[in-house]
Amino acid sequence: MKLVLILIVAVLFVGCKKNETSKATDESLKKVEVTEVKKTDVKEEVKVEEKKAEEVKVNENAIPFVNANNYFVKNTFKDGDLKSPKITTKEEFDNIFGAAAFMGDSGKPTQIDFANQYVVTYIHKDTDLNTQLFVESFVKNEKGELVFNYKITEGEKTSAVFKPILLIVVDKKYEGTVVLNQVK
Repeated sequence: MKLVLILIVAVLFVGCKKNETSKATDESLKKVEVTEVKKTDVKEEVKVEEKKAEEVKVNENAIPFVNANNYFVKNTFKDGDLKSPKITTKEEFDNIFGAAAFMGDSGKPTQIDFANQYVVTYIHKDTDLNTQLFVESFVKNEKGELVFNYKITEGEKTSAVFKPILLIVVDKKYEGTVVLNQVK
């Protein structure tokens, strides 16, 4: 009986020692993991700083703008009616576009103050493809032109025909001839 009791105590003692060793090993591993994470974070921070520096170089000629939302091209508009992608008056704008409001705060059309702002637009041809238009950039080039870079992605065929548009609102202090440029 004493022998069995001694064996049980010995097994428990060895088990406890093994647990303490395991805990120490776990703590060491945690320190290694934390160190590795910190090194990775530093590398990522450096990459972010490098990217920010690149963005500053790339965007030094960027012109600020706001996307104009919740407008549509009126069905009276015909391809070729737009003389310039730069629209400077409310009358000209209202002849081409209508407001497409819906419920909620995000449903209101973007406000445009033509006394201080103008609109730059790209109006795509009628299409039955799921088409998305994206503004890539709006920059002033070395000739002083304002270049509106946009991208088009076309998807599957739909059952409706529509006319996708891009509209941006720009402060009038940024003057120049607007040039459209499709980015592939």
